[in-house]
Amino acid sequence: MKYADLHMHTSFSDGDYDIKEVIEMAVGAGIKTMAITDHDRADHFEKIKEIGKDFDIILIKGLEISAYDFDSHKKVHIVGLFLPESTPEIDKLNAITNTKREAYHLSLLPKLAKDGFELDYDYLKTFAKNSIIYKSDIFWAMKKKYPERMEGLGFKDIFHEKTTDDLARTMGYIPVKDAIEAVNADGGLSILAHPQEYNNWDEIEKYKEMGLRAMEINHSRMKDGDFERAKDFANKLDLLMSGGSDFHRLGRFELGDYGLSEDEFRALEDGFSRNN
Repeated sequence: MKYADLHMHTSFSDGDYDIKEVIEMAVGAGIKTMAITDHDRADHFEKIKEIGKDFDIILIKGLEISAYDFDSHKKVHIVGLFLPESTPEIDKLNAITNTKREAYHLSLLPKLAKDGFELDYDYLKTFAKNSIIYKSDIFWAMKKKYPERMEGLGFKDIFHEKTTDDLARTMGYIPVKDAIEAVNADGGLSILAHPQEYNNWDEIEKYKEMGLRAMEINHSRMKDGDFERAKDFANKLDLLMSGGSDFHRLGRFELGDYGLSEDEFRALEDGFSRNN
C-alpha cells in the first residue's frame, strides 16, 4: 500500500470521475497524500481544496502538461507538483493547448459522421461537463449513441493516429523545454512523467539540462524492469523521485498499488523544499 499517489486524473480533464469521487476512492484505498494532476489545467485547485476539507487526506496542487520533443519526435508529459496559488507561465501554455486540442478533436467529427456516427457539440458536452472535449468523450458518446455498432470496439479501434510533429503542433503540444521552464518559473517541481510510456529514456539527461528536477520512478504501466531503470536514472542524474498511478478509471489496477511510500514522499518533499 502506497502512502502518496501523485498522478491522478478527474473529469476536469479525461478522467471518468468527478473530484469528490476520486478523493473518496483514494481515501478508501488508504492513500494519505494525493495530487490531482489533470491534463493542462490547475485552475480548479480551489474546488479540489474545498471538497477535500471533508476528507482526511493531504492534497497537493499539480497538473500534467502535454509536451513534445521536436528533436526526438516523441511525446513527453511533464508533471508539475507543489504549485503555488498563482501560475501565470503555466496558465499561458494551458490556454494554447486546450484551445488547439479541442479544435482538433471537433475536426474529427465530419469523418465520423461520414462513417455513420453523427455527433454534435451539445451532445458531446454532456460527456465533458467540466472540461474541453477529449477523444475519450467522443468515444463514450459513440458507445452510448451507437451501442450495437460500437460493441466490441475499443478506444484504439477508433482513434489510432500516430503523433507526428505536425499533429503535435495542431494539438497545441508544448515544446518540452517550455513546459519544464514554465513549471520551474512558477515555483513548482518539474517532473518527467512515465518515461517508459513514450520511450523518453535517452532524452532524460537532456531534459535535466533544460531544468528538469524530478522523474517518476513508480507508475501503473511500468513493467518489472522499468522501476529499477527509472530509479537508476534518477540516482545517476541526481533527480528527485516521484510516482503515481495515473488513475483515470477503475478496472486496470487497484488504487494504492502505485505511488510513493511515506519515506519516498518525505524525501521528495524535502528535496523540493531545500532547492526552492
